[in-house]
Amino acid sequence: MGSSSSKVGLTERERSAQDRSLLRGLVGTAVEMKYPMWLVPVSSFVRLAKLEPHQVMRQRGELVMWAPAMKTVFFLSHQWTSFEHPDHMLDQLRCFKRLLIRMMKGEVTTTVPDFAAQIYLPKGIKVTTKEWQAMVSDAYIWMDYMSVPQIGTYLDAGVSDLMKAVESIPAYGELSVNQRYRSTSSFVTQTPSPTPAVQSRRRATSSR
Repeated sequence: MGSSSSKVGLTERERSAQDRSLLRGLVGTAVEMKYPMWLVPVSSFVRLAKLEPHQVMRQRGELVMWAPAMKTVFFLSHQWTSFEHPDHMLDQLRCFKRLLIRMMKGEVTTTVPDFAAQIYLPKGIKVTTKEWQAMVSDAYIWMDYMSVPQIGTYLDAGVSDLMKAVESIPAYGELSVNQRYRSTSSFVTQTPSPTPAVQSRRRATSSR
């Protein structure tokens, strides 16, 4: 199991020092991991009623730090649906929870790589319904809002911790695998239809 969340009562500087000491000797990724990879167990994720920022979940002890013994980590990439919250209608949360629950129930069919992926993946590789079911039972999830320090008026993270986590994302991606399929990443992307806020941001960016 991974290390539990930081102890209550530590200052942000003390927590950062504790994190660095825990990282040493654990991680051997191509890109240095400058901030720990904090994860949510699937068993906890499927019970979430809403998405809350990293510091809130970590303070409550709902996050665990990545450890080499973890067999499966899902890296969840998604599109923010508003300026203030990544999933203000919770549509993406509900969608991914449904997928995980279907995996648990053995309702996800055998999956094979698409044509492009077959070029570089081992011949004949696939994930069966039973393998999905076994995989998800002891899996963990990385999601930016929950796993990366957020900055704001009521959150105590500094920009430096945020940047360390952002610079560590390639390392997080490298560790998001299933131990049996080391050549493939457990990378999940959610791309909902753009909301007016997202469309406005795109127009503003394209007009610069």
